Amino acid sequence: MCYYCVSEMRLRILFLEPQPCIRALKYARGLEAALGDTIVIIFGYLFHTLNALYGGGDEVFDELVKLHPNDLEGDIKRLVNRFHPDVIHSHIAPDFLTISAIEAVNEVSVIHDCNEALTLRETG
Repeated sequence: MCYYCVSEMRLRILFLEPQPCIRALKYARGLEAALGDTIVIIFGYLFHTLNALYGGGDEVFDELVKLHPNDLEGDIKRLVNRFHPDVIHSHIAPDFLTISAIEAVNEVSVIHDCNEALTLRETG
């Protein structure tokens, strides 16, 4: 079993994004400030880390895991089996990571967070 799963008293959140954004960093910092070491936040991403994009932020997450774009469902299943998240938080349009998470696992609640209503509309 993984290090982050040792304590059952910890809330475990799996964030999924094509690449981490400032909003995810703010969520993670807020959760960490409110819950301290009773929370574990794992980040599954496709492209770049916060450090690569913004020069910092990776340290807020307990672990960052790069996902393979051709096996999203498989990678998400592996992350769920490894970290046993209580909830999956998928964020940013398009919603293909949310769909992949829903298809990959049934036993974990998946939240799709959109920044604003415009992310739900097709823009051609």
